[in-house]
Amino acid sequence: MQSEEEFDKAKAQLLAGDGGSMDWFWHVVWVCFVVIPIVLLWIAVVVELFRRHDMRGWMKLLWLLFVLVFPVIGAITYIIVTWVQADRARDLGAASEPPPGTSPSSVRDLARLDRLRRSGVLTEEEFQSGRRAVLEGKPADPTPAGGTGGTP
Repeated sequence: MQSEEEFDKAKAQLLAGDGGSMDWFWHVVWVCFVVIPIVLLWIAVVVELFRRHDMRGWMKLLWLLFVLVFPVIGAITYIIVTWVQADRARDLGAASEPPPGTSPSSVRDLARLDRLRRSGVLTEEEFQSGRRAVLEGKPADPTPAGGTGGTP
């Protein structure tokens, strides 16, 4: 049985934070689950900043300074802003105009020709000739050679 003096000494060591038997474990947990992920996040953001070609130099510099001065807050803010911008760009891209030189009707005709070819109504030759006609600006006639002229 421990004497009261030894007990007080052990209690003082535990309260002071030195000599606890599990201190090493909590240090390892802290490093593995907090420090390393934060450092990896920070490195990933800095590398991604240097690899971006859509951002001007001064904007990269501002982000880099923000991330270097406030590593955790800066990295998380950069990721959130990038996600919001990417989502906005994707939404705008979905509603964008057809490529130059094509009209909405020609895009619609090409889609209809492709649908007919995939369903087996048109042969590959008929599809190619119809596609050529649409791209040349002529109206496409998606009817098969022996067909009745109706669309499905």
